[in-house]
This record gives sequence, structure tokens and C-alpha cells, in this order.
Amino acid sequence: MIKTYNVAVNGICYEVEVEEVTKSNKVKSMDSVDKNNIINEQVKSKIENSNTNVKSNDKLVQIDNNSKENIFSPMPGVVNKINVSKNQSVSRGDILLILEAMKMENEIVSPVDGVIKDIHISEKSTVNSGELLISIE
Repeated sequence: MIKTYNVAVNGICYEVEVEEVTKSNKVKSMDSVDKNNIINEQVKSKIENSNTNVKSNDKLVQIDNNSKENIFSPMPGVVNKINVSKNQSVSRGDILLILEAMKMENEIVSPVDGVIKDIHISEKSTVNSGELLISIE
């Protein structure tokens, strides 16, 4: 049985589906690309339902709805390393950047094939949850 809950994290409301697990059910695992896709879709839907400006690196950034994908921070942290540059081709699953949160390094990967259109943050910058990081076209 799957139940749906609304959970608010840092002022952003997420819809979460929870499946009751019994001995006969096995837990389905997700790879990191799928997890990031879900987070990006949730953040994207919040932005599309509001105005098209978001705060990124303490400046207001216009969301480009012509981009194939806008990558948002899934959690607050520090950008340790950016592995891509503007106009670079990337494939689904490529590591775009390393985000350190709570002493853990998290790989932020590309959910799609494309070209890096814009990088909205810099190395060693602090980002908040839901902050725009990279645009891919």
C-alpha cells in the first residue's frame, strides 16, 4: 500500500510517496541519477508555480525555460569542485560537481545528455537547498 504525504523542508513543500514494506515486498533501489531527477523535478515544479527568478549565490537569477534542464542543489552545502565548464558536452550520469554537506561529499550528476549552458555558482561557494547550480541545453 502506497501512502502520499506532504513534507515541508526549509520552507519548500514536497509530495512524498511511502510504500509499506512487508516480508514479501522488496525495497526498490534508485541510482543517484534517478534520485537527482526526482529532486530536480520537485524543485522545478515549485519554481514553475512561482515567479521565474531564483536566488543563486546571493544574486537573483532568471530561470531560462529554454534550457533542457536546470540543476538545483538538493541540500545546503559547499561546492568543493566543479567538474564541467561552460559549453562542455555532458552525458547522463556525468559528475557535474561535488557538493559537501555535513562532512559528506555528494556527487551531483547530469540527468540528461546536453551541453553546459551556464554555471551559476563557483567553487568553494555556499549554496542553499533548491539553489540553481547549472543549466544544461
